Amino acid sequence: MLLRNLDLKAGLCNGTRMKVCALHNNYIDAKVFTGVSGGKQYYTAAEAAKIILEDIPLGDSSDLSDYSDDKNFELDKLQAEQQCNDELSNQVEVDVSEYDFSGKNDYNVEQYRKWSKIEKNEFVSSFSQPEGPVKVHFADQKPVDSFLKYFDNEIMDSILFQSNLYINQTQKGDSALSKAELFAFMGFNMVMGYHELPSWKHYWNGEQDSSVPFISNALSRDRFLQILSNIHVNDNNADPDTNTDKLYKMRPLIDSLNKKFTELYSALRSVSINESMILFKGRSSLRQYISVKPIKRGYKLWSLADMDGYLYKLEVYQGKDSCRIDPAMSKYFGLGEKVIYQMTKSLQRKFHEVFIDYYFTSVPLMKYLISHQVLSCGTLRTKRKYLPQDFIKDRCLKRGDFDYRISKDRIVVFTICNAYRVLARKKILTAF
Repeated sequence: MLLRNLDLKAGLCNGTRMKVCALHNNYIDAKVFTGVSGGKQYYTAAEAAKIILEDIPLGDSSDLSDYSDDKNFELDKLQAEQQCNDELSNQVEVDVSEYDFSGKNDYNVEQYRKWSKIEKNEFVSSFSQPEGPVKVHFADQKPVDSFLKYFDNEIMDSILFQSNLYINQTQKGDSALSKAELFAFMGFNMVMGYHELPSWKHYWNGEQDSSVPFISNALSRDRFLQILSNIHVNDNNADPDTNTDKLYKMRPLIDSLNKKFTELYSALRSVSINESMILFKGRSSLRQYISVKPIKRGYKLWSLADMDGYLYKLEVYQGKDSCRIDPAMSKYFGLGEKVIYQMTKSLQRKFHEVFIDYYFTSVPLMKYLISHQVLSCGTLRTKRKYLPQDFIKDRCLKRGDFDYRISKDRIVVFTICNAYRVLARKKILTAF
């Protein structure tokens, strides 16, 4: 019985019953068993062999009269391998001139750029930036002191001022918030993150088996609820009518943390940019759903992190039109490229190595990064624009083989054969 549609007009469709006449190494000789086309044989043995082996280059071989003979099949296989070897040997090495990293706005990409295959003129970048924590800020520090380096007096005083301002604006009769209460509130939320109870009210439960005395003794439950309803980071009344930032109320805190991330820590040479999720099941226009993530629903963040797991920069995703970028670059960059453009501004002119996935990778982005002395590497979708089209055919690559093309501005495209199949949809694009 056929398991797929071959020729609907001839009656060769899914479910057609056929009589097997002969079994061969690479095909089955059969006739239609029932129906209007009963007893008919649409393909001879030679024609069937041509259909089955159409992906194997057979050269000028015209004698396919007996493919049941294994010797003939092996002969054509050797011819196909010889053709692939000839194609590999005909690759020409082309020398290129010295590479230039000048031109701040050099991100234009020619549609018909020249790709070649070379194995010389290696470029060695000079990375001499400090790496890791800035020791002057963390010498002989306790964990709480390290925390206060990020939440310093400036941001804490700002939160305290904005919260008391909101209390006065609402006129609810709540007492003003003190700095000690603000620190206690933040500490309680940290404890609730690892000491979980069914409800936040259980932390003030009077029962001995579920109470947390150091929380209930430091702050009452009603006062905790008042702080929770009044805490603010920005002035609601100062929100302009033309504002499109959905995170306006949190923007001072996010900007302050990003500033502290870069001041207190020097990123390692190799960094990665990707998306991460924060679990949230409530109602919000910022909530996203990503089925392939372990956390499927919540807030999506663009994160710049290094090999040690340090978060160097973050940005909350607000929608595809929320990325602010130079109008001239919007012509060349999509959403993924805009994210990398924003996240790598602090890494320019330092020869950092940025690793990204296929969602962000493109030839215009690589050209922009290399012109600003940011080295990059990422997997690639084969449907992207401006890619070379003269790669060695996939069927000619064996396990462990690879092919590549390089442009004059050091943008390289790799295709790699992994295991027993070619990663046809995961080519690698790099600019080093």
